[in-house]
Amino acid sequence: MGEVANTEKKPDTLADMIGKMSNEIKKVIPQHITPERLARTFLTACQKNPKLLQCTSQSLLKAYMDAGEIGLEPDGINAHLIPYGTVCTYMADYKGYIKLARLSGEVSDMTANAVYSNDEFSHEYGSNKHLKHIKTLKKDRGDRIAAYSYVKYKDGSEDFRVLTETEIMNAKKSSKSDNIWRDHPDAMWAKTAIRQHAKFLPRHQALQVAAMADEKIDMELTDIDISDVTALSTENRKDDLKKKIEEKQAKNKTATKPAKAAKATKTAKEKPPAAETKPAEDETEPGKNETEEPEGTTGDPKDETPAGSGGLDWLNADFKQQLEKVMLNAQVSKEKMPELMEKELDDLGFTKETPINQDDMDIVLDYFNSEYKLD
Repeated sequence: MGEVANTEKKPDTLADMIGKMSNEIKKVIPQHITPERLARTFLTACQKNPKLLQCTSQSLLKAYMDAGEIGLEPDGINAHLIPYGTVCTYMADYKGYIKLARLSGEVSDMTANAVYSNDEFSHEYGSNKHLKHIKTLKKDRGDRIAAYSYVKYKDGSEDFRVLTETEIMNAKKSSKSDNIWRDHPDAMWAKTAIRQHAKFLPRHQALQVAAMADEKIDMELTDIDISDVTALSTENRKDDLKKKIEEKQAKNKTATKPAKAAKATKTAKEKPPAAETKPAEDETEPGKNETEEPEGTTGDPKDETPAGSGGLDWLNADFKQQLEKVMLNAQVSKEKMPELMEKELDDLGFTKETPINQDDMDIVLDYFNSEYKLD
């Protein structure tokens, strides 16, 4: 007798199940993200955290649909996938809300912060509408008293929403994610302000949809362990950054690096020494001698004017100086340095919208040291 063929059907993998949901996800996903990209990011996040693969298929697929409806990939920066036992939960980050605002094409700036009692803070609605926030330099900032969300449009108009401590606490009561509020209070205060503000921004349909969907998710959350968010976010980001650097270095070895090195050396040789110091004459410009606020300080949103003509004002000043020193040692001209540095950081995924994290600075500095050195 011949052998009987094994006709037992193998269970669907997570990728199979997500593939079968393609028609459903297309009905809710916004235009700025494709179903293929969302699926790829979602599966990558699950592969990097074994706990997620232990979650039920139902909760994983619900998290996938939530990500599609809100329009933020669970990349560990703009949104997160959090395993709680066998339940996977999707959670948008306040940085994701800011990303959605910038993607609208109408916003030039958006920020959100918690306000402390020792900060300098004032706001007023009506004909004298204004918002001002300067974080205190004192070690003790006092108690949290408010939170705000601020948006500036490209046409020059502004809008903001301030929430009192009472309003924040009322929002907290309706949330079931107590651990997140306890361990990351500033982020949750800022997120609450943005979420409430989004409901009153008629220009931002994507933000409004995200706010309503995220609020519904938050109402359904069971209490989760925030360590799953922070640990996974850091590891994912570092792994992705190292992979980008490896790919970029491989590409540079075969194509761009010789040209870059030759260009840097040629520029250094052709430029007379005096020309190297010429930009210093223009470093002091009207309005540039104002006292700078510490990093992360919002200050008066109306006065948030870029400090330089380049696109690197978002970069940590001390870290920027380290990168400049490396490039100067490699004889890169000062004129070309800002453009070249911005391109390098952009290739690695760092922009004003997604600034470099403190944990990643050593990795990026090592990359610059390896790429910009005289042979």
